[in-house]
Amino acid sequence: MDSKNKGRIQYFDLAKGLLILLLLVHHFGSATRNAGLENQYFGLVTSWQAVFTAFFMQCFFVVSGYCSGFDREPVVFLKKVLRQLIVPWIAFELLQSAFWAVYYNDFSLQRLKSYLFTEPCTTLWFLNALAFSKVVVYLLKRFLRDEAVLAVTFVFLILAIVVNQANIGPNYLCIRESFGSCFFVALGSYLKRNTVLYEKLMKFSPFIYLPVLAALFILKVPIPAFTAGMEVSVFQFPLFLVLSISGTFAFLRLCKYLNSNRFLEFFGRGTLTVYGLHYCPLFAFVVLFYKLFTPASLGGFIVFLLAVFVSEILTCAVLVKLFQIKYLRWITGK
Repeated sequence: MDSKNKGRIQYFDLAKGLLILLLLVHHFGSATRNAGLENQYFGLVTSWQAVFTAFFMQCFFVVSGYCSGFDREPVVFLKKVLRQLIVPWIAFELLQSAFWAVYYNDFSLQRLKSYLFTEPCTTLWFLNALAFSKVVVYLLKRFLRDEAVLAVTFVFLILAIVVNQANIGPNYLCIRESFGSCFFVALGSYLKRNTVLYEKLMKFSPFIYLPVLAALFILKVPIPAFTAGMEVSVFQFPLFLVLSISGTFAFLRLCKYLNSNRFLEFFGRGTLTVYGLHYCPLFAFVVLFYKLFTPASLGGFIVFLLAVFVSEILTCAVLVKLFQIKYLRWITGK
């Protein structure tokens, strides 16, 4: 391992790279809906996504918790959260608002406000949820043992799901998702200090996740997802917990087995840039190529899909490189 990557866990970079590419696939449905497009073949992209939406955002939170330095001094820790999460979140919100203003050719204050920190959720909900959860876990760890932190955040997760299902109060700044994510951040931090349990989860999770998921598909049981909006009911909570934890560690085991992939690691190291900027070009490519190809057959749809995702991945790669420039690095918390 070279000095530049000293201290990095290589398969975590690979995992984040694969997760962020899955996010592009996941947001295809959102982009087509927001563009007002309908097509009989869209289901080929959206119908199977429960395979990864059952755990993929939770995996992001667990990895973030594992990699966080909760033993730092308060000022140092809070400055890092501000620089690496809050500043990028605000910057990306502003850039996204500017895109929509240009797209609709409407620069009125009302239009800008409608796309800036919108309620209930924006595509950038993960950043403020992660910042919130890291601060909460840090504060809890100052006063409680790791096991107690895990227990308290577990209660937060249950309450977040209850409040969300009952739709109690507004969900400003995705506060429900933020409270719910605390448990997964705490779990990542806990497992960093409990390597035996971590290795057992890595070893046995595939034999839990895959059979459970297959059974749910066969029985046509709805699969909960912890994304923007928290599609999890109280009744589904046990299933949600099993899928979240087993899916996360089955996925991490796969990435550890793969060990190295320069393409995925590149996107893994540029996850923040891709996450913050991917949606607007994805939306634009969906609209553009739908007009050009208007997929009326399976072959046409495949061409449309390839055009969208190849263009999107290339654009994201350029953006990752662009935001490594000295005067733009601050936007991504560097």
